[in-house]
Amino acid sequence: MNDTTPSPDGPACAVCGYALHGDQQDRTACRHCETRVDAHLESLPGHYAALADALLPGAHAEGTPVSGTRVPPLPVQLEALNLRAPGGMVTILTEWEDDWRRLYGWAPPGPRGRAEEALDNTVRFLRNNLGWACRQHPAIGEFAHEIGDLVARSKAACGKRSDAKYVGNCPGPDDERPCGARLYADPWMDFIRCRLCRCEWPRSEWIGLGIRMHGGTPPTAKRIA
Repeated sequence: MNDTTPSPDGPACAVCGYALHGDQQDRTACRHCETRVDAHLESLPGHYAALADALLPGAHAEGTPVSGTRVPPLPVQLEALNLRAPGGMVTILTEWEDDWRRLYGWAPPGPRGRAEEALDNTVRFLRNNLGWACRQHPAIGEFAHEIGDLVARSKAACGKRSDAKYVGNCPGPDDERPCGARLYADPWMDFIRCRLCRCEWPRSEWIGLGIRMHGGTPPTAKRIA
């Protein structure tokens, strides 16, 4: 098992930041994170199908008319539309498949067919090769975070209750530029991300983030693109 504390010096998991010991020292991501990412991947085809239901007329009309105006709510759930449109879930996953194939010289995939078929095949490929990726892929942390983000966005777009809990207000990238947006920690995600200023704290820095939000010594935040 992994240690329960971050490791600033020795090898650490690229996903959760915790120390790697014993036979895990030659891995890029720990087995615990591999299991969690595999579960997220397995769930994506089901989430994709549920997003289609969220797009049915009247399923989740987004927005509410403002009092005193004649502006109607939008007729569709925009996040569901974004996730199912080109550039959404299927595109993100197939780009990762292409990346893995290029990196190790594997043959490109055949015709991918309909979006649902492409998704099923790509998820199967990623799950079959996840063990290799968690041992060797240099961007496995980015991959794991992006897959977790797809799951969280899909659940929110379908109106499913989130497990995320409010933890405090964002301190921003540094003390001179406070942000103040509400931050939420999701037990299924390995990072806390501010949707306003785009700062991100990995799980290994959550304790430090809490100290900073209460006026203590700040941890280092990473601004994402």
